[in-house]
Amino acid sequence: MVDIQQIFAIVMGGAALGVILTVVFTVVVPAIVFFVIYRLIRKNREIVQNGIPGQATILKVWETGMFVNNRPRLGMELEVRPATGAPYRAEAKMVVTFINSAKFQPGAVIPVRISRDDPDMIVFDSQSAEFGGVGAGGGGSA
Repeated sequence: MVDIQQIFAIVMGGAALGVILTVVFTVVVPAIVFFVIYRLIRKNREIVQNGIPGQATILKVWETGMFVNNRPRLGMELEVRPATGAPYRAEAKMVVTFINSAKFQPGAVIPVRISRDDPDMIVFDSQSAEFGGVGAGGGGSA
């Protein structure tokens, strides 16, 4: 015979699972995404403020296939020349406006800031006077 209390427990258990999943997907997942993006933005700002200044020559440019707010994200192979130290090669990705994408071509020299902790973390220094108004909508990083 079917026990009403067992049926009630099963239904309520499923409802509780539904509530838990709803909370996870509407609160927890967006919070994690926000935290990851916030850390990346904070790291880029720290590199711009405290990083080692340098210059980078663009050696190669390619489309990554990703767009942010209808702006293409470009991948670039760079020859990085820190203010102190030997030049080296690195890769970086950056979101640029369509108008400014022509400025990011092989041979172009752009100011960068290099992480003191990880020389492969490179941010385009759009605050630099040398950047010449290239303002690309955010710094790139390797």
